Order: sequence, then structure tokens, then C-alpha cells
Amino acid sequence: MSILPSLLFALSANMDNFTVGIVYGVKKIKIGILSNLIIAVITGLGTFLSMTLGLFINRLISHSISNILGSSILIIMGLYLMMDFFKGNGRDTFLKNPEKADENNSGDIDKKEAIILALALGMNNIGLGIGASITGLNLLYTTFSTTLLSIIAIILGFHIGKSYLSAILGKYAPLVSALVIILLGIHEMFI
Repeated sequence: MSILPSLLFALSANMDNFTVGIVYGVKKIKIGILSNLIIAVITGLGTFLSMTLGLFINRLISHSISNILGSSILIIMGLYLMMDFFKGNGRDTFLKNPEKADENNSGDIDKKEAIILALALGMNNIGLGIGASITGLNLLYTTFSTTLLSIIAIILGFHIGKSYLSAILGKYAPLVSALVIILLGIHEMFI
């Protein structure tokens, strides 16, 4: 079984985390190790639960239909995210302005703020997890990859946010995410 589709899913699912990390780097808002772990665990748990739901749905329909359905969900979600990128709207408050998650303006994301931020980040992955699971992505590989890449995406984004690359990478991360989701859907439809 190839882990590449799981890694592509995890990469795409964590583009928002990467963007949030960039914004925090620019604004010099710290995300400590514990807060980053909380975000990663909630993100991973959201992936696990949505993929479990996808597995349940998968048992109710034939393999050929499930593959087409799951792939179509991924492609449609990718197209929606791409249109959202070009329109420049959508996204909830924390993902448009992630610095608002720092409710007490302490310059540091505490545990409570990390939970709220993680729930906002995880909501975007529910449909993706269902679609990915229906197409047959491995639940454990995908959950583990998503959790691990969540940690890496925030750390990497934070460090890039402190550099001159932040404007370019932060701006185009949602578009890259949408393209990866579409390619993953196309890949899963024909494999």
C-alpha cells in the first residue's frame, strides 16, 4: 500500500496550519510546544473521526461507486477551495485573521486558545477526511501523517513568517492546498 496519497492528503489538510504559522511569525505571536501539540492532536482526531465516518459510508456502497464518490468529493472540495481563493472570501474568522485566536492579546497562544484554533482548523478537514476515506486512503497512515505534518506546518510557517518569504508563501498556500486535493481526487479516481 502506497503512503504517498496519505502524505498528499496530510500536506493539503495542513496548509491552513502552515498559513496560521506564517501569520503568527509575522505578528510575533508564539505557539508553544504544548499548544502546537494540542492543535496537532485535535487535527489528527478530526481526521480520524471523519475518516471513520467515511469507512462506514464505504461499507454501505460498492467499491466502484465508493471510489468515484470519494474522488468526486475531493475534486469538488478542491474546486470549491480554488474558487474561494480566487474570490478572496470564505474562511472563518480565525483562518482569515488567525491572530484573533490570541484573545487575551498576550502574544502567546495558550491551551484554551489552541483548542479553539484547532477546532477552527479541523472543521475544514471533515469533508476531506470523509472523501479520502471513501476512496480507500489508509486510516492510520493518513491520521498519523496529518498529526505529524500539523506540528511541522505550524513550526515551519512560524519561522517563514519571520522572513521575507512570508507574503508569497502565505498568500498562495490555500491555492496549493486546493490543487493538491484536486490531484489527489483525480489520482484516487483512476487507481
